[in-house]
Amino acid sequence: MHAIRNLARIGFGKVAVRWSQLGFGKTSSTTPDAQTPRNLFGFKDGTRNVAGTDTARLDAHVWVSGKDAQGPAAWMDGGSYLVARRIRMNVETWDRTSLAEQEDVFGRDKREGAPVGKAKEHDEPFLKAMKPDSHVRLAHPDTNGGATILRRGYSFTDGTDGLGRLEAGLFFLAYQKDVRTGFVPVQTSLARADALNEYVQHVGSAVFAVPRASATATTGGAVPCSCDTRRESRVRQLSDRPARGSRSQSGRLHPRRVPGEDRAPGRAAAGLGRHRRGRRRLPRLRRRPEFGSRELTFEAQELLGGSLSIVAVVLVTWMVFWMRRTARHLRDELHGKLDAALGMGTGALVVTAFLAVGREGLETALFVWASVRAASSGGAGGGSFEPLAGVLLGLLTAVLLGWLFYRGALRINLAKFFTWTGGMLVVVAAGVLAYGVHDLQEARFLDGLADKAFDVSATIPPDSWYGTLLKGVFNFQPDPTVLQVTVWALYLVPALALFLSPIGSGPSAREKEQKATDEQAEGGASAGTTA
Repeated sequence: MHAIRNLARIGFGKVAVRWSQLGFGKTSSTTPDAQTPRNLFGFKDGTRNVAGTDTARLDAHVWVSGKDAQGPAAWMDGGSYLVARRIRMNVETWDRTSLAEQEDVFGRDKREGAPVGKAKEHDEPFLKAMKPDSHVRLAHPDTNGGATILRRGYSFTDGTDGLGRLEAGLFFLAYQKDVRTGFVPVQTSLARADALNEYVQHVGSAVFAVPRASATATTGGAVPCSCDTRRESRVRQLSDRPARGSRSQSGRLHPRRVPGEDRAPGRAAAGLGRHRRGRRRLPRLRRRPEFGSRELTFEAQELLGGSLSIVAVVLVTWMVFWMRRTARHLRDELHGKLDAALGMGTGALVVTAFLAVGREGLETALFVWASVRAASSGGAGGGSFEPLAGVLLGLLTAVLLGWLFYRGALRINLAKFFTWTGGMLVVVAAGVLAYGVHDLQEARFLDGLADKAFDVSATIPPDSWYGTLLKGVFNFQPDPTVLQVTVWALYLVPALALFLSPIGSGPSAREKEQKATDEQAEGGASAGTTA
Protein backbone atom coordinates (compact mmCIF):
# COMPACT_ATOMS: atom_id res chain seq x y z
CA MET A 1 0.00 0.00 0.00
CA HIS A 2 2.92 2.34 0.72
CA ALA A 3 4.31 1.81 -2.79
CA ILE A 4 0.90 2.45 -4.39
CA ARG A 5 0.46 5.64 -2.36
CA ASN A 6 3.90 6.90 -3.48
CA LEU A 7 3.16 6.14 -7.14
CA ALA A 8 -0.20 7.91 -6.93
CA ARG A 9 1.39 10.91 -5.25
CA ILE A 10 4.23 11.26 -7.76
CA GLY A 11 1.96 10.75 -10.77
CA PHE A 12 -0.77 13.09 -9.53
CA GLY A 13 -2.50 14.69 -12.51
CA LYS A 14 -1.19 12.11 -14.99
CA VAL A 15 -2.16 8.77 -13.51
CA ALA A 16 -4.98 7.77 -11.19
CA VAL A 17 -5.95 4.76 -9.13
CA ARG A 18 -8.89 3.18 -10.95
CA TRP A 19 -9.49 0.10 -8.84
CA SER A 20 -7.87 -1.79 -5.96
CA GLN A 21 -8.32 -5.09 -4.18
CA LEU A 22 -7.22 -5.77 -0.62
CA GLY A 23 -5.88 -9.26 0.01
CA PHE A 24 -4.28 -11.14 2.85
CA GLY A 25 -1.65 -13.82 3.23
CA LYS A 26 0.41 -15.50 0.54
CA THR A 27 -1.13 -18.41 -1.36
CA SER A 28 2.06 -19.57 -3.04
CA SER A 29 5.61 -19.92 -1.74
CA THR A 30 8.46 -18.30 -3.67
CA THR A 31 11.46 -19.68 -1.76
CA PRO A 32 12.44 -23.37 -1.33
CA ASP A 33 12.32 -23.24 2.48
CA ALA A 34 9.01 -21.36 2.73
CA GLN A 35 5.94 -23.15 4.02
CA THR A 36 3.17 -23.42 1.44
CA PRO A 37 0.09 -21.51 2.63
CA ARG A 38 -3.45 -22.74 2.13
CA ASN A 39 -6.20 -21.13 0.06
CA LEU A 40 -9.81 -20.64 1.15
CA PHE A 41 -10.62 -24.18 0.00
CA GLY A 42 -8.20 -25.48 2.62
CA PHE A 43 -5.60 -26.86 0.16
CA LYS A 44 -1.94 -25.95 -0.09
CA ASP A 45 -1.59 -23.64 -3.05
CA GLY A 46 1.61 -23.06 -5.04
CA THR A 47 3.70 -26.07 -4.08
CA ARG A 48 5.57 -26.23 -7.39
CA ASN A 49 5.84 -22.47 -7.90
CA VAL A 50 9.01 -21.01 -9.43
CA ALA A 51 11.33 -20.16 -6.54
CA GLY A 52 12.35 -16.53 -6.26
CA THR A 53 15.95 -17.66 -5.72
CA ASP A 54 16.08 -19.88 -8.82
CA THR A 55 17.62 -17.35 -11.21
CA ALA A 56 17.92 -19.87 -14.06
CA ARG A 57 14.16 -20.61 -14.11
CA LEU A 58 13.34 -16.93 -13.60
CA ASP A 59 15.45 -16.03 -16.63
CA ALA A 60 13.82 -18.83 -18.66
CA HIS A 61 10.19 -18.15 -17.75
CA VAL A 62 9.75 -14.77 -16.02
CA TRP A 63 12.17 -12.04 -17.14
CA VAL A 64 11.89 -10.56 -20.64
CA SER A 65 15.24 -10.62 -22.45
CA GLY A 66 16.98 -11.55 -25.70
CA LYS A 67 14.83 -11.76 -28.81
CA ASP A 68 11.70 -10.98 -26.74
CA ALA A 69 13.09 -7.50 -25.99
CA GLN A 70 14.15 -6.33 -29.46
CA GLY A 71 12.91 -3.39 -31.52
CA PRO A 72 9.79 -1.68 -30.13
CA ALA A 73 9.79 -4.06 -27.14
CA ALA A 74 13.33 -3.13 -26.03
CA TRP A 75 11.93 -1.01 -23.18
CA MET A 76 10.69 -4.27 -21.57
CA ASP A 77 14.19 -5.78 -21.30
CA GLY A 78 14.52 -7.11 -17.75
CA GLY A 79 10.81 -6.65 -16.99
CA SER A 80 7.93 -9.07 -16.90
CA TYR A 81 4.30 -9.39 -18.00
CA LEU A 82 1.67 -9.71 -15.32
CA VAL A 83 -1.73 -11.39 -15.61
CA ALA A 84 -4.08 -10.33 -12.80
CA ARG A 85 -7.37 -12.11 -12.19
CA ARG A 86 -10.04 -11.82 -9.54
CA ILE A 87 -11.42 -15.31 -8.88
CA ARG A 88 -14.45 -15.87 -6.70
CA MET A 89 -14.60 -19.16 -4.82
CA ASN A 90 -17.97 -20.79 -4.15
CA VAL A 91 -17.03 -21.79 -0.63
CA GLU A 92 -20.51 -23.00 0.36
CA THR A 93 -20.67 -25.44 -2.57
CA TRP A 94 -17.13 -26.62 -1.87
CA ASP A 95 -17.87 -27.29 1.80
CA ARG A 96 -20.72 -29.63 0.82
CA THR A 97 -18.35 -31.74 -1.30
CA SER A 98 -16.85 -34.90 0.19
CA LEU A 99 -13.16 -34.98 1.10
CA ALA A 100 -12.45 -37.71 -1.47
CA GLU A 101 -13.98 -35.65 -4.27
CA GLN A 102 -12.12 -32.52 -3.16
CA GLU A 103 -8.82 -34.39 -3.33
CA ASP A 104 -9.74 -35.77 -6.77
CA VAL A 105 -10.51 -32.24 -7.97
CA PHE A 106 -7.10 -30.91 -6.91
CA GLY A 107 -5.04 -34.08 -7.38
CA ARG A 108 -3.42 -33.68 -3.98
CA ASP A 109 -3.91 -34.86 -0.41
CA LYS A 110 -5.64 -32.15 1.62
CA ARG A 111 -3.72 -32.69 4.85
CA GLU A 112 -0.13 -33.05 3.63
CA GLY A 113 -0.47 -31.60 0.15
CA ALA A 114 1.15 -34.70 -1.36
CA PRO A 115 0.33 -35.63 -4.99
CA VAL A 116 -1.90 -38.64 -5.62
CA GLY A 117 -0.01 -41.83 -4.69
CA LYS A 118 2.83 -39.93 -2.96
CA ALA A 119 3.64 -39.34 0.71
CA LYS A 120 5.12 -35.81 0.87
CA GLU A 121 4.10 -32.47 -0.53
CA HIS A 122 7.18 -31.89 -2.70
CA ASP A 123 7.34 -35.43 -4.13
CA GLU A 124 7.38 -35.50 -7.92
CA PRO A 125 3.74 -35.94 -9.05
CA PHE A 126 2.74 -38.86 -11.23
CA LEU A 127 0.18 -37.20 -13.47
CA LYS A 128 -1.37 -40.36 -14.92
CA ALA A 129 -2.36 -41.46 -11.41
CA MET A 130 -4.58 -38.36 -11.12
CA LYS A 131 -8.04 -37.87 -12.57
CA PRO A 132 -7.89 -36.53 -16.16
CA ASP A 133 -9.72 -33.37 -15.06
CA SER A 134 -7.77 -32.74 -11.85
CA HIS A 135 -6.43 -29.22 -11.40
CA VAL A 136 -2.80 -30.18 -10.75
CA ARG A 137 -2.63 -32.47 -13.77
CA LEU A 138 -4.12 -29.92 -16.19
CA ALA A 139 -1.99 -27.03 -14.85
CA HIS A 140 1.30 -28.96 -14.81
CA PRO A 141 3.99 -27.83 -17.32
CA ASP A 142 4.19 -31.37 -18.74
CA THR A 143 0.53 -31.07 -19.81
CA ASN A 144 1.04 -27.66 -21.43
CA GLY A 145 4.25 -28.01 -23.43
CA GLY A 146 6.44 -26.72 -20.59
CA ALA A 147 4.43 -23.51 -19.99
CA THR A 148 5.53 -22.10 -16.62
CA ILE A 149 4.41 -19.04 -14.66
CA LEU A 150 5.42 -17.41 -11.38
CA ARG A 151 2.38 -17.14 -9.13
CA ARG A 152 1.75 -14.47 -6.50
CA GLY A 153 -1.78 -14.97 -5.24
CA TYR A 154 -3.64 -13.43 -2.31
CA SER A 155 -6.90 -14.46 -0.67
CA PHE A 156 -9.61 -11.86 -0.21
CA THR A 157 -13.01 -11.53 1.40
CA ASP A 158 -15.50 -8.72 0.86
CA GLY A 159 -18.28 -9.82 3.21
CA THR A 160 -21.36 -11.46 1.71
CA ASP A 161 -23.47 -10.96 -1.38
CA GLY A 162 -27.18 -10.24 -1.55
CA LEU A 163 -28.03 -13.91 -1.02
CA GLY A 164 -25.91 -14.31 2.09
CA ARG A 165 -23.11 -16.20 0.34
CA LEU A 166 -19.49 -15.43 1.18
CA GLU A 167 -17.96 -12.96 -1.29
CA ALA A 168 -14.44 -14.33 -1.13
CA GLY A 169 -11.79 -15.88 -3.31
CA LEU A 170 -8.33 -15.47 -4.75
CA PHE A 171 -6.64 -12.47 -6.36
CA PHE A 172 -4.40 -14.35 -8.77
CA LEU A 173 -1.18 -12.76 -10.06
CA ALA A 174 1.03 -14.53 -12.59
CA TYR A 175 4.34 -13.24 -14.02
CA GLN A 176 5.89 -14.54 -17.24
CA LYS A 177 8.12 -13.39 -20.07
CA ASP A 178 5.39 -13.99 -22.68
CA VAL A 179 1.68 -14.32 -21.90
CA ARG A 180 1.14 -16.31 -25.11
CA THR A 181 3.54 -19.06 -24.02
CA GLY A 182 2.89 -18.81 -20.28
CA PHE A 183 -0.57 -18.08 -18.96
CA VAL A 184 -2.66 -18.63 -22.11
CA PRO A 185 -1.77 -22.34 -22.70
CA VAL A 186 -2.27 -23.16 -19.03
CA GLN A 187 -5.59 -21.33 -18.77
CA THR A 188 -6.82 -22.84 -22.06
CA SER A 189 -6.18 -26.31 -20.67
CA LEU A 190 -7.94 -25.47 -17.40
CA ALA A 191 -10.90 -23.79 -19.09
CA ARG A 192 -11.49 -26.85 -21.24
CA ALA A 193 -11.84 -29.54 -18.57
CA ASP A 194 -10.72 -28.47 -15.07
CA ALA A 195 -12.98 -30.04 -12.42
CA LEU A 196 -12.29 -26.98 -10.25
CA ASN A 197 -14.34 -24.83 -12.66
CA GLU A 198 -17.48 -26.01 -10.89
CA TYR A 199 -16.41 -24.21 -7.72
CA VAL A 200 -14.82 -20.98 -8.99
CA GLN A 201 -15.86 -18.02 -11.13
CA HIS A 202 -13.45 -15.64 -12.87
CA VAL A 203 -14.79 -12.12 -12.28
CA GLY A 204 -12.20 -9.99 -14.08
CA SER A 205 -8.85 -10.18 -15.87
CA ALA A 206 -6.15 -7.80 -17.07
CA VAL A 207 -2.65 -7.88 -18.54
CA PHE A 208 0.10 -5.50 -17.39
CA ALA A 209 3.50 -4.75 -18.88
CA VAL A 210 5.81 -4.31 -15.88
CA PRO A 211 9.16 -2.66 -16.80
CA ARG A 212 12.50 -3.53 -15.22
CA ALA A 213 13.71 -2.08 -11.93
CA SER A 214 15.17 1.39 -11.69
CA ALA A 215 18.81 1.68 -12.75
CA THR A 216 19.68 4.03 -9.89
CA ALA A 217 19.04 4.25 -6.19
CA THR A 218 18.97 7.59 -4.43
CA THR A 219 19.62 6.77 -0.81
CA GLY A 220 21.64 9.79 0.22
CA GLY A 221 22.45 10.64 -3.40
CA ALA A 222 22.55 9.02 -6.82
CA VAL A 223 24.31 5.68 -6.56
CA PRO A 224 24.59 3.55 -9.72
CA CYS A 225 23.50 -0.08 -9.38
CA SER A 226 24.99 -2.97 -11.27
CA CYS A 227 22.75 -5.27 -13.25
CA ASP A 228 23.32 -8.13 -10.82
CA THR A 229 22.39 -5.92 -7.89
CA ARG A 230 19.19 -4.86 -9.62
CA ARG A 231 18.31 -8.46 -10.40
CA GLU A 232 18.92 -9.51 -6.79
CA SER A 233 16.82 -6.56 -5.64
CA ARG A 234 13.95 -7.64 -7.89
CA VAL A 235 14.18 -11.25 -6.72
CA ARG A 236 14.29 -10.18 -3.09
CA GLN A 237 11.28 -7.90 -3.45
CA LEU A 238 9.37 -10.52 -5.43
CA SER A 239 10.05 -13.16 -2.78
CA ASP A 240 9.75 -11.23 0.46
CA ARG A 241 7.48 -8.23 -0.10
CA PRO A 242 3.79 -8.95 -0.59
CA ALA A 243 2.28 -7.18 -3.55
CA ARG A 244 -1.26 -5.98 -3.80
CA GLY A 245 -1.91 -5.83 -7.50
CA SER A 246 -5.14 -4.79 -9.09
CA ARG A 247 -6.98 -4.71 -12.36
CA SER A 248 -6.49 -1.41 -14.11
CA GLN A 249 -8.47 0.30 -16.83
CA SER A 250 -5.23 0.70 -18.77
CA GLY A 251 -3.72 -1.93 -20.97
CA ARG A 252 -0.05 -1.17 -20.39
CA LEU A 253 1.41 0.14 -17.17
CA HIS A 254 4.10 2.83 -17.23
CA PRO A 255 4.81 3.67 -13.56
CA ARG A 256 6.95 6.70 -12.84
CA ARG A 257 10.26 6.36 -11.01
CA VAL A 258 10.05 6.21 -7.22
CA PRO A 259 13.12 7.90 -5.64
CA GLY A 260 14.97 5.65 -3.25
CA GLU A 261 13.32 2.41 -4.35
CA ASP A 262 13.87 -0.11 -7.12
CA ARG A 263 10.64 -1.21 -8.80
CA ALA A 264 9.93 -4.91 -8.85
CA PRO A 265 7.05 -6.65 -10.60
CA GLY A 266 5.33 -7.03 -7.24
CA ARG A 267 5.39 -3.26 -6.70
CA ALA A 268 4.86 -2.02 -10.21
CA ALA A 269 1.57 -3.84 -10.57
CA ALA A 270 -0.43 -1.15 -8.87
CA GLY A 271 -3.82 -0.11 -10.18
CA LEU A 272 -2.40 2.88 -12.04
CA GLY A 273 -2.60 3.73 -15.70
CA ARG A 274 -2.46 6.59 -18.14
CA HIS A 275 -5.79 8.15 -18.99
CA ARG A 276 -7.56 7.36 -22.26
CA ARG A 277 -5.67 4.16 -23.03
CA GLY A 278 -7.39 0.96 -24.06
CA ARG A 279 -7.23 -2.15 -21.94
CA ARG A 280 -5.84 -5.36 -23.39
CA ARG A 281 -8.08 -8.28 -22.59
CA LEU A 282 -7.29 -11.94 -22.22
CA PRO A 283 -9.21 -14.46 -24.34
CA ARG A 284 -12.76 -14.72 -23.03
CA LEU A 285 -13.47 -17.96 -21.24
CA ARG A 286 -16.43 -20.17 -22.01
CA ARG A 287 -19.18 -19.46 -19.51
CA ARG A 288 -21.11 -22.29 -17.96
CA PRO A 289 -24.82 -22.51 -18.80
CA GLU A 290 -26.95 -20.90 -16.11
CA PHE A 291 -30.58 -21.53 -15.18
CA GLY A 292 -31.87 -18.86 -12.83
CA SER A 293 -29.40 -18.50 -9.98
CA ARG A 294 -27.96 -22.01 -10.37
CA GLU A 295 -25.27 -23.32 -12.69
CA LEU A 296 -24.80 -26.69 -14.33
CA THR A 297 -21.82 -28.63 -13.04
CA PHE A 298 -19.12 -29.70 -15.46
CA GLU A 299 -20.37 -33.29 -15.34
CA ALA A 300 -23.95 -32.15 -16.02
CA GLN A 301 -22.80 -30.10 -19.01
CA GLU A 302 -20.92 -33.04 -20.50
CA LEU A 303 -23.80 -35.44 -19.79
CA LEU A 304 -26.22 -33.08 -21.55
CA GLY A 305 -23.88 -32.52 -24.49
CA GLY A 306 -23.13 -36.23 -24.91
CA SER A 307 -26.80 -37.17 -24.76
CA LEU A 308 -27.77 -34.55 -27.34
CA SER A 309 -24.96 -35.75 -29.62
CA ILE A 310 -26.33 -39.29 -29.54
CA VAL A 311 -29.87 -38.03 -30.21
CA ALA A 312 -28.53 -36.05 -33.17
CA VAL A 313 -26.85 -39.19 -34.56
CA VAL A 314 -30.13 -41.11 -34.33
CA LEU A 315 -31.99 -38.36 -36.22
CA VAL A 316 -29.29 -38.02 -38.90
CA THR A 317 -29.21 -41.80 -39.40
CA TRP A 318 -32.98 -41.91 -39.84
CA MET A 319 -32.83 -39.01 -42.33
CA VAL A 320 -30.01 -40.63 -44.32
CA PHE A 321 -31.87 -43.89 -44.78
CA TRP A 322 -35.08 -42.01 -45.62
CA MET A 323 -33.14 -40.20 -48.36
CA ARG A 324 -31.85 -43.53 -49.61
CA ARG A 325 -35.35 -44.99 -49.78
CA THR A 326 -37.01 -42.03 -51.50
CA ALA A 327 -34.18 -40.76 -53.75
CA ARG A 328 -35.49 -42.70 -56.78
CA HIS A 329 -38.87 -40.96 -56.68
CA LEU A 330 -37.91 -37.63 -55.14
CA ARG A 331 -37.16 -35.94 -58.46
CA ASP A 332 -40.60 -36.64 -59.93
CA GLU A 333 -42.24 -35.61 -56.66
CA LEU A 334 -40.31 -32.31 -56.56
CA HIS A 335 -41.17 -31.57 -60.18
CA GLY A 336 -44.84 -32.29 -59.52
CA LYS A 337 -44.96 -29.99 -56.49
CA LEU A 338 -43.09 -27.31 -58.41
CA ASP A 339 -45.65 -27.49 -61.22
CA ALA A 340 -48.45 -27.23 -58.65
CA ALA A 341 -46.82 -24.18 -57.08
CA LEU A 342 -46.40 -22.51 -60.46
CA GLY A 343 -50.06 -23.18 -61.13
CA MET A 344 -50.91 -21.05 -58.07
CA GLY A 345 -48.78 -18.20 -59.42
CA THR A 346 -45.13 -17.28 -59.44
CA GLY A 347 -45.55 -15.07 -56.35
CA ALA A 348 -46.08 -18.05 -54.06
CA LEU A 349 -42.90 -19.68 -55.35
CA VAL A 350 -40.88 -16.47 -54.91
CA VAL A 351 -42.13 -16.01 -51.33
CA THR A 352 -41.32 -19.63 -50.49
CA ALA A 353 -37.76 -19.27 -51.84
CA PHE A 354 -37.31 -15.97 -49.98
CA LEU A 355 -38.41 -17.42 -46.66
CA ALA A 356 -36.22 -20.48 -47.19
CA VAL A 357 -33.02 -18.45 -47.54
CA GLY A 358 -33.98 -15.28 -45.64
CA ARG A 359 -32.52 -16.32 -42.29
CA GLU A 360 -29.24 -17.47 -43.81
CA GLY A 361 -29.07 -14.26 -45.83
CA LEU A 362 -29.56 -12.14 -42.71
CA GLU A 363 -26.84 -14.07 -40.86
CA THR A 364 -24.51 -13.63 -43.83
CA ALA A 365 -25.16 -9.88 -43.92
CA LEU A 366 -24.41 -9.54 -40.21
CA PHE A 367 -21.21 -11.58 -40.58
CA VAL A 368 -20.07 -9.46 -43.54
CA TRP A 369 -20.74 -6.27 -41.58
CA ALA A 370 -18.74 -7.54 -38.58
CA SER A 371 -15.87 -8.52 -40.89
CA VAL A 372 -15.83 -5.09 -42.51
CA ARG A 373 -15.78 -3.42 -39.11
CA ALA A 374 -12.91 -5.67 -37.98
CA ALA A 375 -10.93 -4.82 -41.12
CA SER A 376 -11.51 -1.05 -40.92
CA SER A 377 -11.27 -0.38 -37.17
CA GLY A 378 -8.27 -2.34 -36.00
CA GLY A 379 -6.80 0.48 -33.92
CA ALA A 380 -3.28 1.76 -34.16
CA GLY A 381 -1.93 -1.49 -35.46
CA GLY A 382 -4.43 -1.71 -38.28
CA GLY A 383 -7.21 -4.19 -38.77
CA SER A 384 -7.10 -7.70 -40.10
CA PHE A 385 -8.48 -8.28 -43.60
CA GLU A 386 -8.46 -12.08 -43.26
CA PRO A 387 -12.14 -12.34 -42.14
CA LEU A 388 -13.24 -10.04 -44.96
CA ALA A 389 -11.20 -12.02 -47.50
CA GLY A 390 -12.83 -15.21 -46.22
CA VAL A 391 -16.28 -13.69 -46.59
CA LEU A 392 -15.61 -12.59 -50.17
CA LEU A 393 -14.24 -16.01 -51.12
CA GLY A 394 -17.28 -17.65 -49.55
CA LEU A 395 -19.69 -15.42 -51.46
CA LEU A 396 -17.89 -16.05 -54.75
CA THR A 397 -17.98 -19.77 -54.08
CA ALA A 398 -21.71 -19.62 -53.33
CA VAL A 399 -22.38 -17.66 -56.55
CA LEU A 400 -20.37 -20.18 -58.58
CA LEU A 401 -22.13 -23.16 -57.03
CA GLY A 402 -25.54 -21.52 -57.60
CA TRP A 403 -24.76 -20.89 -61.23
CA LEU A 404 -23.53 -24.48 -61.70
CA PHE A 405 -26.64 -25.87 -60.03
CA TYR A 406 -28.82 -23.67 -62.23
CA ARG A 407 -27.07 -24.81 -65.36
CA GLY A 408 -27.18 -28.49 -64.44
CA ALA A 409 -30.32 -28.75 -62.29
CA LEU A 410 -32.32 -30.56 -64.99
CA ARG A 411 -29.52 -33.08 -65.55
CA ILE A 412 -28.56 -33.82 -61.94
CA ASN A 413 -28.94 -37.42 -60.82
CA LEU A 414 -30.60 -37.10 -57.42
CA ALA A 415 -30.09 -40.77 -56.66
CA LYS A 416 -26.30 -40.45 -56.98
CA PHE A 417 -26.32 -37.06 -55.30
CA PHE A 418 -28.10 -38.41 -52.22
CA THR A 419 -25.89 -41.49 -52.21
CA TRP A 420 -22.71 -39.42 -51.97
CA THR A 421 -24.08 -36.89 -49.50
CA GLY A 422 -25.72 -39.62 -47.43
CA GLY A 423 -22.47 -41.57 -47.20
CA MET A 424 -20.67 -38.42 -46.08
CA LEU A 425 -23.34 -37.82 -43.43
CA VAL A 426 -22.84 -41.35 -42.10
CA VAL A 427 -19.10 -40.63 -41.66
CA VAL A 428 -19.87 -37.31 -39.96
CA ALA A 429 -22.45 -38.97 -37.70
CA ALA A 430 -19.84 -41.54 -36.63
CA GLY A 431 -17.57 -38.69 -35.53
CA VAL A 432 -20.42 -37.02 -33.64
CA LEU A 433 -21.20 -40.31 -31.91
CA ALA A 434 -17.57 -40.73 -30.82
CA TYR A 435 -17.56 -37.13 -29.59
CA GLY A 436 -20.74 -37.78 -27.59
CA VAL A 437 -19.20 -40.88 -26.02
CA HIS A 438 -16.19 -38.79 -24.97
CA ASP A 439 -18.55 -36.28 -23.31
CA LEU A 440 -20.25 -39.09 -21.41
CA GLN A 441 -16.84 -40.31 -20.27
CA GLU A 442 -15.93 -36.82 -19.05
CA ALA A 443 -19.25 -36.75 -17.20
CA ARG A 444 -18.16 -40.02 -15.51
CA PHE A 445 -21.27 -41.71 -16.90
CA LEU A 446 -19.00 -44.08 -18.85
CA ASP A 447 -15.59 -45.37 -17.81
CA GLY A 448 -12.33 -45.50 -19.73
CA LEU A 449 -11.46 -41.81 -20.11
CA ALA A 450 -7.79 -42.48 -19.35
CA ASP A 451 -7.53 -45.47 -21.75
CA LYS A 452 -6.20 -43.90 -24.94
CA ALA A 453 -6.33 -45.89 -28.18
CA PHE A 454 -3.55 -43.76 -29.72
CA ASP A 455 -2.17 -40.23 -29.63
CA VAL A 456 -1.15 -38.41 -32.83
CA SER A 457 -1.18 -34.91 -31.34
CA ALA A 458 2.42 -34.38 -32.40
CA THR A 459 1.62 -35.31 -36.02
CA ILE A 460 -1.79 -33.60 -36.21
CA PRO A 461 -1.78 -30.72 -33.70
CA PRO A 462 -5.36 -29.76 -32.72
CA ASP A 463 -4.59 -26.06 -33.25
CA SER A 464 -3.20 -26.52 -36.79
CA TRP A 465 -5.32 -25.62 -39.82
CA TYR A 466 -5.65 -29.25 -40.89
CA GLY A 467 -6.35 -30.37 -37.32
CA THR A 468 -9.08 -27.74 -37.08
CA LEU A 469 -10.49 -28.82 -40.46
CA LEU A 470 -10.60 -32.49 -39.44
CA LYS A 471 -12.20 -31.54 -36.13
CA GLY A 472 -14.84 -29.37 -37.77
CA VAL A 473 -15.77 -31.86 -40.51
CA PHE A 474 -15.29 -35.28 -38.91
CA ASN A 475 -15.02 -34.45 -35.17
CA PHE A 476 -11.54 -35.94 -35.35
CA GLN A 477 -9.72 -36.21 -32.02
CA PRO A 478 -5.95 -36.89 -32.03
CA ASP A 479 -6.06 -38.82 -28.74
CA PRO A 480 -9.36 -40.79 -28.66
CA THR A 481 -10.16 -43.36 -26.02
CA VAL A 482 -10.52 -47.06 -26.73
CA LEU A 483 -14.29 -46.84 -26.22
CA GLN A 484 -14.56 -43.95 -28.69
CA VAL A 485 -12.76 -45.87 -31.43
CA THR A 486 -14.79 -49.00 -30.73
CA VAL A 487 -18.14 -47.19 -30.89
CA TRP A 488 -17.05 -45.28 -34.00
CA ALA A 489 -16.17 -48.51 -35.85
CA LEU A 490 -19.26 -50.41 -34.65
CA TYR A 491 -21.48 -47.64 -36.04
CA LEU A 492 -19.63 -46.69 -39.22
CA VAL A 493 -19.01 -50.14 -40.74
CA PRO A 494 -22.57 -51.59 -40.58
CA ALA A 495 -24.24 -48.23 -41.29
CA LEU A 496 -22.18 -47.67 -44.45
CA ALA A 497 -22.65 -51.29 -45.52
CA LEU A 498 -26.44 -51.02 -45.21
CA PHE A 499 -26.55 -47.60 -46.84
CA LEU A 500 -24.43 -48.60 -49.85
CA SER A 501 -26.12 -51.97 -50.36
CA PRO A 502 -28.12 -52.18 -53.64
CA ILE A 503 -31.77 -51.22 -53.47
CA GLY A 504 -34.31 -53.72 -54.80
CA SER A 505 -35.59 -52.94 -58.29
CA GLY A 506 -39.18 -53.99 -57.57
CA PRO A 507 -42.00 -51.45 -57.25
CA SER A 508 -42.24 -49.57 -54.00
CA ALA A 509 -45.29 -49.64 -51.72
CA ARG A 510 -46.35 -46.23 -53.04
CA GLU A 511 -46.11 -47.49 -56.63
CA LYS A 512 -48.13 -50.60 -55.75
CA GLU A 513 -50.81 -48.47 -54.08
CA GLN A 514 -50.98 -46.11 -57.06
CA LYS A 515 -51.20 -49.04 -59.47
CA ALA A 516 -54.06 -50.60 -57.50
CA THR A 517 -55.92 -47.27 -57.47
CA ASP A 518 -55.47 -46.88 -61.24
CA GLU A 519 -56.67 -50.44 -61.90
CA GLN A 520 -59.74 -49.89 -59.71
CA ALA A 521 -60.58 -46.69 -61.55
CA GLU A 522 -60.15 -48.36 -64.92
CA GLY A 523 -62.36 -51.26 -63.78
CA GLY A 524 -65.10 -48.87 -62.71
CA ALA A 525 -64.93 -47.01 -66.00
CA SER A 526 -65.18 -50.26 -68.01
CA ALA A 527 -68.22 -51.39 -66.03
CA GLY A 528 -69.94 -48.08 -66.67
CA THR A 529 -69.29 -48.33 -70.40
CA THR A 530 -70.64 -51.91 -70.56
CA ALA A 531 -73.80 -50.94 -68.71
